[in-house]
Amino acid sequence: MKPAEKYRAWKAHRPEKPIFRTILFSMMAVLLAEVILLSTGIGLTNVSGRLNQNAKQIVNMQVRNRASYLQDMLIKAQELTDISTTINNLTQQMLQDGTISLDTMDQSSEAADPLMEAAAPYLVSALRARPVTGIFLVINTHDLAEKEVGSPMPSVYLRDLDPDARPSDRNTDLMLERSSAAVVKALGITTDKSWQPVLRYYGLKGRGFFKEPFLRAYEDNARLSEEYYGRWTTSAYTISDDDRSAIAYSQPLILPDGTVYGVVGVELLTSYLQGKMPYEELQNEKNGAYFLVSTTADEDAEEFVVSKSVTSSQDSYALEEPASMMRCERRADGCWLNLHKRDYYAVAMPISLYSRNAPFSEEHWLLIGAVNSQTLFAFAQNVRHVLTAVVVGTLVLGILSSLLIAHKLAHPVELLYHEVVDGQEKKKFPELSHTKIRELDRLADALTSLNSELLNNSTKFLRIMDMASVE
Repeated sequence: MKPAEKYRAWKAHRPEKPIFRTILFSMMAVLLAEVILLSTGIGLTNVSGRLNQNAKQIVNMQVRNRASYLQDMLIKAQELTDISTTINNLTQQMLQDGTISLDTMDQSSEAADPLMEAAAPYLVSALRARPVTGIFLVINTHDLAEKEVGSPMPSVYLRDLDPDARPSDRNTDLMLERSSAAVVKALGITTDKSWQPVLRYYGLKGRGFFKEPFLRAYEDNARLSEEYYGRWTTSAYTISDDDRSAIAYSQPLILPDGTVYGVVGVELLTSYLQGKMPYEELQNEKNGAYFLVSTTADEDAEEFVVSKSVTSSQDSYALEEPASMMRCERRADGCWLNLHKRDYYAVAMPISLYSRNAPFSEEHWLLIGAVNSQTLFAFAQNVRHVLTAVVVGTLVLGILSSLLIAHKLAHPVELLYHEVVDGQEKKKFPELSHTKIRELDRLADALTSLNSELLNNSTKFLRIMDMASVE
């Protein structure tokens, strides 16, 4: 059998299909092709992934800019060469004059008062010239390991609660936290509610801003210049009877002969630093957090622990985190924090404060900007839901429309079919309904006309046969 004959035979014997199913399946095939094209287009453009990446890039840019700003501010604050040189010159002159003695200068406030009174105006000027909230000078000429815990250390501790405001001509905006009565009288500056004449030594195990730089220079026999021994406190501290926390930078005071006799430093209140780390810029919804932290981990470590110094946030989950230590995990798509069992996308930017050969160069400072992942990726999630709803809605609407259209197109044909079948059963030609479909109505009219012609011809033929008397 020839192929053409085989095809005609198959076509003649293939199963019949209702017109409704034929129309419906055809429309469903078109609908399926449209949905596949729509889904493929959405998948290839990767709209959700691009939106997530854009959100991360915005956070990255904000943290980088803020880290650069803080680094400039902290570096400017820790430039203490001028004030330390001035204090060293005053100390040398008074030692030569016999006004003070290295053996007794750290034993009482009275012994250190000449130096403190002479240095205090320079401390005020240095405080005004830097973006800091406080400045201090602490005297000690003996080994801290032999010093009794709780023993007094002669000191001057000045504080300015609003360094960005215009300074007062009479220093009425300054307060003395620690100083002797003689220094208070000489400066004419008001004492704070927590004022005390001296600072107390809390031992080698205690936290604070004094002992680390002093010890490192003392044990190293002051081989390096003063600025190399400078150090920022890695955690916030408070002085006794005061609830305002702060971080501080201090560096030792070293005479030309290598004698370490105290420290000078500056203070930054955490409340002031929080104003310099606006969390609002991280997210429009103001759900974010800045963490000024330090770590001794390698910069390339996949997971590292940081020590929190200052937190600036409105995010309750970030503010309620009680631990001073946080664990940051680097993943393929960035750095992540886990706070209260919630994921935070974080960007950690380094803040370079020490030279590479400085004793405290292993303490790396970072500014971490963190945003709750649900908040950060909320817009992309909404877009993904909308696109999914569009695809599903298109599919559902297409199916319902296909059913409706297939039924509407198949119903007139089925109606004619049933009328013809009913006419066959009744042995008479049916009255075909008008479907308002031109082709079907013309077909029905043609069938009706043909049937009338056949009936007339049949009647005429029967009459001729009757006239001819032929059965």
